[in-house]
Amino acid sequence: MAETLRDKVTREFKQACAYVTENPAVAVPDAQKLQFYALFKQATIGDAPRSAPMMIYVTARAKHDAWDSLRGTPPLTAAAHYVRLLSQTVPSWKPN
Repeated sequence: MAETLRDKVTREFKQACAYVTENPAVAVPDAQKLQFYALFKQATIGDAPRSAPMMIYVTARAKHDAWDSLRGTPPLTAAAHYVRLLSQTVPSWKPN
């Protein structure tokens, strides 16, 4: 049976997540780390909670704002963007 687009994206997303988990030393600028975080959360959970952390919690607020910027993005789309971002950031990584 042929692999559907949903199956392909899901498989590649899982591979990408495993790669990132297994290679934490890969140098990625902070702005891209936020993109990875936001795309991962959107792909796995969906929209961010409406209430954001207080501004004094700078890191938590930055993460929330990055995630919230993807509000309404379908999880499958976020997963595909995560895979694409990893492929652009680490050209040697390729999904199987």
